[in-house]
Amino acid sequence: LPATGRAAVEPDPIAPVVARLVTRMLEQAHYAHHVVGDEASRQMLRNYLDFFDYHHMVLEKADVDEFSALYGDTLDDRLKSGDVTPAYVIFERIRRRMDERVASVKTVLASTITFDTDEIYSLDRSTAPWPATPEDSAALWKLRVKYELLQERLNGASIGDQFKTVRARYEQA
Repeated sequence: LPATGRAAVEPDPIAPVVARLVTRMLEQAHYAHHVVGDEASRQMLRNYLDFFDYHHMVLEKADVDEFSALYGDTLDDRLKSGDVTPAYVIFERIRRRMDERVASVKTVLASTITFDTDEIYSLDRSTAPWPATPEDSAALWKLRVKYELLQERLNGASIGDQFKTVRARYEQA
């Protein structure tokens, strides 16, 4: 079992055929005849990372750098040959990081939280850098939890219900 404690997601046996077919169609049958090369590789990788971590809060910079080094210029060749392994490797890392983030949220919710400091939490982090360290990630998620608690407070929830509602969001993860 991977670090998440859940069974790893395995590619469907047809996935390699689909990967080869789609890359061939983009290059030969699409009206624009896109070249699926290194530039497309980097864009596909970025799109995949952003699809699962749009607000750049789950992965860390080291994860993104590792995936860029491993797959940034080779994803095109891998897909053309039917190798879909990178998608599953990245997905498993995202699952593991998300489990870490949920544990971090639970730790924050179990601590004393105050709103006596001026802090800024950016709702749209899609263009922000990924957290550089686990500590940066923990600080970011603490701000996220405080934002969610404050939203519940502004919605009129009691202190107990604020924590209960936010905790329930992450227990489903």
